[in-house]
Amino acid sequence: MKRSVLPRWFFRIPPKAALFYLLVFLISLPFVQYKKTLLKAETSTLSRFIPDFTYLLDFRDQKTPLDKTRLQEYYNYFSKANEFLPNKADILGMQGYCAYYLGKEKEALAIYQQTILTYPYSFGFRYNLGAIYFKAGRFPEAISAFEQALQMNVPQNISFITTSRIFFPLMRTLLKANEELKIYLRAGFERCYTILLASLEQTGDFTKALHYSLAATKSPFNNPAFFAYHAGIETYHLGKYHEAVFFLQKSLQLSPDNPDAFYYLGLSLQKIGKLDLAATTLKKGEELKQAGITNPFSNPQVVLQIY
Repeated sequence: MKRSVLPRWFFRIPPKAALFYLLVFLISLPFVQYKKTLLKAETSTLSRFIPDFTYLLDFRDQKTPLDKTRLQEYYNYFSKANEFLPNKADILGMQGYCAYYLGKEKEALAIYQQTILTYPYSFGFRYNLGAIYFKAGRFPEAISAFEQALQMNVPQNISFITTSRIFFPLMRTLLKANEELKIYLRAGFERCYTILLASLEQTGDFTKALHYSLAATKSPFNNPAFFAYHAGIETYHLGKYHEAVFFLQKSLQLSPDNPDAFYYLGLSLQKIGKLDLAATTLKKGEELKQAGITNPFSNPQVVLQIY
């Protein structure tokens, strides 16, 4: 005997109820197919009209002026994309990025908070959240976001970026290989350390700041003088004056025109009894200030990661 394709429980349903469920199924089937077709069409439409991502990086890196009218078009695109494909972390991230540079910082903050709930493993989204907190003067929240960002797994982030249909056009035009993407992320991590140190020093937590400065000095970043300088400032405030001398001298070897580095080096030399050398060092710092030279490591620039 040929076996029925229907489950046994179906035959225990009263005939009228079975007929009702069958009708519901038959009526809903075309609707389900319609929704799938509509979603496919919407996704295809978004792919055809996806904007040129190059501009989003160029204005951020000051290669071209910020045109808010043009940026608003990008924002509108990602807002519409979010309507078609809700709760996609890459789409939300781009919407937050555009909102931030349009001056909608509260909206950008809310979007990135939602984005992290959607995809909690992104370095870029957590860093961006910290950057917005930092700019708003919310330093404890910035510190928390930056510390979490530094814990993110780089290979996992590379996989997320390279498999995103939203990020792919940017990958194709700006990043030719995974190795270049690693360089981009490393620059993001360096920026994260930079603003994290500024946040910690704002709160007076020099012990934790020194921990991150030392970690950064062991990393292949592009600006070792910056991290040596901050290690010197932090050891000075912690009363570790010999270490402060070491780090500040190292920073000045790499970046010799920093009046604040000379100032703190002079104070540290005074603390360890080298008074003549301290006087000469302090004089050098004062001469740089009078010449209009400022500390190149103050007021770190706050820029967002695209991813």
